[in-house]
Amino acid sequence: MNSNPDPELELLRKGKVPPEQAQRLLHERTELLLKVRHVLKKEVDRRRRAELKAALEGAIGRILAGVEVFPDALPTLVRAFCLGADWEAGEYWLYDPPRQKLFWRGAWWKEGLDLTAFEEASFEVGVAPGEGLAGRTWESGQNQWVHVVGDDPNRMRAAEATKAGFRTALGLPFHSGEGTDGVLILYHRAVRRHEDDEVEFMAKLLRQVERLAVWKWGDQAHQQRVQEIGRIISGLPLAAEVVNGQG
Repeated sequence: MNSNPDPELELLRKGKVPPEQAQRLLHERTELLLKVRHVLKKEVDRRRRAELKAALEGAIGRILAGVEVFPDALPTLVRAFCLGADWEAGEYWLYDPPRQKLFWRGAWWKEGLDLTAFEEASFEVGVAPGEGLAGRTWESGQNQWVHVVGDDPNRMRAAEATKAGFRTALGLPFHSGEGTDGVLILYHRAVRRHEDDEVEFMAKLLRQVERLAVWKWGDQAHQQRVQEIGRIISGLPLAAEVVNGQG
């Protein structure tokens, strides 16, 4: 470590610098300190996210390993995402292909929040692609960040969200290997500034969930589709004749 004092700062300390020059020096040193602080903060955040990612990846693997079907993992996954990434509440919506809508299927929130009204207003709520935050996230296939939840003109359950005190929301689409697709939405009562690194961090975690889900259930879903196609084909008259050696 260099212990030699800065000559200009030493003169400034002794009061031997003209006022104009002193002001310039203070401004330059302040700017330098702010830049150093910014660099250090980014490095701390990077290391923190790396540690969180490693911890959450381990948790994700254990959660998926402990369930028979992917939807059973979602309540615990939502809780893990909220606790691990500092969100106060989360909910998940699942897509229903026959009805072509997303339906609310569950939520988690931290202790001390009263989301009873918000939850009651969510039961059996269905949204079309493009409708509300869940629908917009689903239709675009992209992450959606809402700075002030109550100011979102397309926000569903606006009164309940305002009563709950939510200010920031993040919508994340997901697709699993066994046919369960939907949207995860995270909430916070603070107005959180959009951080590309944070959104990317959450998106990468969901991609990890998807990869593990495909690894665990992808082959099963494929086999089910093959069996279904086989049943359909075997039900055709021509197929029956071929199978019975009559063709």
